Amino acid sequence: MGGTFFYDGECGLCAGAVDFLRRRNRHGHLKFCALQSPEAAAQLPVELTAELNTAVFLSEATPSELHVRSDAVLRALSEIGLFWRCLARVLGVLPHAMRDWIYERVAANRHHCPWKKSEPS
Repeated sequence: MGGTFFYDGECGLCAGAVDFLRRRNRHGHLKFCALQSPEAAAQLPVELTAELNTAVFLSEATPSELHVRSDAVLRALSEIGLFWRCLARVLGVLPHAMRDWIYERVAANRHHCPWKKSEPS
């Protein structure tokens, strides 16, 4: 499996989430890339790189699958280990609209987070 998790490289909360995922990405199934990067511009539709409050997961499957918002976060969690894959499946039973509503509330307030911003990669 595997894929790339695209995130807002100027967001402290996003940087903390990516650090969390990186520390648990022992098998290297997950790659990380800022939405502001040239790589994101080359791989994603322009509306996703312009809208920085949307996390994106691009799978390495053939054909590749594109997941956004809460689906992207759940896909990223499912790539970092069995416990996190099980947690993602449990959270995945929540209605999609509810998950995305929660995601959007967090995204709307993400710049108030005290975490240090990451370097776009």
